[in-house]
Amino acid sequence: MVSSKILIFLLSISGCTILTDARSRPWRSTNPGGGGAFNSPVITSDGFWAVGSDLGGFYLSSNKGRRWVQVGALQGLTATHVASMAAHPDGRILVGTDDGIYVASSGGARTVTHTRPNGYVAAIAVTANPSVVYAAIHPEWNSLDSFLVISNDGGQTWSSTESDLPALERVTALRAHPVDEDGIWVITGEGRFAGGDRKRAYFSSDRGRHFFRRDPAGHGALIDVAYSQNPNNLNQMFATTVDSDGTTGRVFRSEETGFSWIDITPSTSKPSGIILSDATQHSHVRIIDLDQRNGLESYLWESSNSGSSWVRRTLSVRGGWSGSDELWGMGYSYQGLPQTIGFDPKNPKTVLWVNSQFLYISTNGGRSWRDGVSQKVNMAWASRGIDNVVPVVTEPSLANGTLVYAGFRDLGLWRSDNSGASWVSLNDHQYSGGWSTAVGGNTLSVVADPSRAEVVWAQVGGDLDVGRMFLLKSSNRGSTWVNSSRGLPSIIRRLEGLSIAPESSQTARWLTVVANGDVYLSGDDGSSWELVLDCVSNDCHRTIHTTDNGIISLSPSGIWRSWEGGVARSWEKLDL
Repeated sequence: MVSSKILIFLLSISGCTILTDARSRPWRSTNPGGGGAFNSPVITSDGFWAVGSDLGGFYLSSNKGRRWVQVGALQGLTATHVASMAAHPDGRILVGTDDGIYVASSGGARTVTHTRPNGYVAAIAVTANPSVVYAAIHPEWNSLDSFLVISNDGGQTWSSTESDLPALERVTALRAHPVDEDGIWVITGEGRFAGGDRKRAYFSSDRGRHFFRRDPAGHGALIDVAYSQNPNNLNQMFATTVDSDGTTGRVFRSEETGFSWIDITPSTSKPSGIILSDATQHSHVRIIDLDQRNGLESYLWESSNSGSSWVRRTLSVRGGWSGSDELWGMGYSYQGLPQTIGFDPKNPKTVLWVNSQFLYISTNGGRSWRDGVSQKVNMAWASRGIDNVVPVVTEPSLANGTLVYAGFRDLGLWRSDNSGASWVSLNDHQYSGGWSTAVGGNTLSVVADPSRAEVVWAQVGGDLDVGRMFLLKSSNRGSTWVNSSRGLPSIIRRLEGLSIAPESSQTARWLTVVANGDVYLSGDDGSSWELVLDCVSNDCHRTIHTTDNGIISLSPSGIWRSWEGGVARSWEKLDL
């Protein structure tokens, strides 16, 4: 925590001109389309698409994913972590968060109301009677115990069902009976903050008071259960499991709401995954297999005869700036597989797929997918407005008014040549650690030369906890890099606080940086460095070149200043 004295001092040396300038201009969001950790996609009856996020409320699109807007505190959604969502037939959206249940208004979620505070709302389901809604709640965000609540007025008020749900199981989804408002399924498994070992399904026929296990017990871990929407048998269901070896999938059919199951797994292939029923053609069943049990590929399984035979199709994915990386960008939601896929019951060919980084969109029933978070602009990328990213630093160039650099956690380093309208990745796989395909990394510090538009220095690296950091220099706006770490520690775990002396020679800039908690100085354009301030407990994390207050170094234990360009033995601790 920065003390009030330190804050007043920083304001005094920096001035308030930037704040005055910011108020006079409107702000707009800009980044390359980074995506983020998403969850529980839904499509409303009035045509809106909605996607939950783990840090930014939820996102809404009124034009089939071309552009997205964030719904948060401005509309009344004061909780930032969305754990579940459900579309109500009247167009409203029920939102489960880590602080209870919210209800967003129809027609664009202009207002959001907090109808039940407290608890981690793991799943929500609207029944065939739209007045009756169920929600599964964990008392704490990492709890394995759960209870069920019910609303009889479409989500405005709630009461407990006094359910007998099994203890020590994490709820990942609810499934409502297609016509019976008293019938509700609870699916358990591994969630974001608590990993339940038991992947099962329980059914209640008395409004959630008493539950009985109804999944294909003894046939491995449950993946999903879903009704087939067969008008001739509204109790017909499908279930998917994975055997204990984690590689062999199975698919089952029940004609009586799970009282008994028939193994319909074909002998030559092993479908498993998320089940998509088709109300417009009940014998058509799709299974989206994202568990990557089959090497590096995900599949769509399709049956046109209620599971008697299956066709396997490799998913075709256009992955935006990241490519279609199976291991990184094509997994499932942080709430587990059952909240990964959303589709429009009126048009089952429109399917949304979210995971821990991206959103994908299919308009042909899941056969092919396109990136839903970014759009290509010439040779650069721009966001569609659905971003749950962690920007750390922005660095506008003083030498070129339209040139901007930005550093992110996970997305790494990017450059915009048009004042943020679109972005180009500057990540180099040589220095990005585990991001071996150069699609990401971590950048905490960037400084652009104030008069040489082509020159920039940046900190880059892979895993911030265990990876190595590098200080790089580019003379062509980041198109290529050279290692500029000579004189810094041989293994750098922390590298931040990069700063430049603007009055120094254009060919031999003076720069300071904090490496492993200590301050280093370069007087030769970053070619070599020397230790100039051995910080107490290696706790320095920032350096600032000021116009008339010398060089400042910040640490939790205090502020240090040098009046002599930062050379060794010129630093003194300020008495604030």
